[in-house]
Amino acid sequence: MSSDKLRERLEFMRVGAETRRALGGAKGAIEKGLSIGLDQFYDQISTRAFSQPFLLRRAAHRRGQIRPGAPLDAHRQR
Repeated sequence: MSSDKLRERLEFMRVGAETRRALGGAKGAIEKGLSIGLDQFYDQISTRAFSQPFLLRRAAHRRGQIRPGAPLDAHRQR
C-alpha cells in the first residue's frame, strides 16, 4: 500500500500523529500478538453457522476461485 493511501486511511479513521507514534512504539507487541489473536478469533467464529458463508468465501478467494466483491454464494457457482 502506498504511503498516500495509508495516510488517507489513517486520516479517515482519525488516527493522528500522537496515536501513530504510540502505535509505532507498540509495533513489536502488536505483531507478536496479532497472529495469535486472529487465529483464536477465526477458531471461535468458525463454530457458528452464521459465519460459514463468510469463511467459505474467504477461503475460495484465497485459493483464487472467486474475485473480490463476488456474492457470498459465489464459491458454490464454480
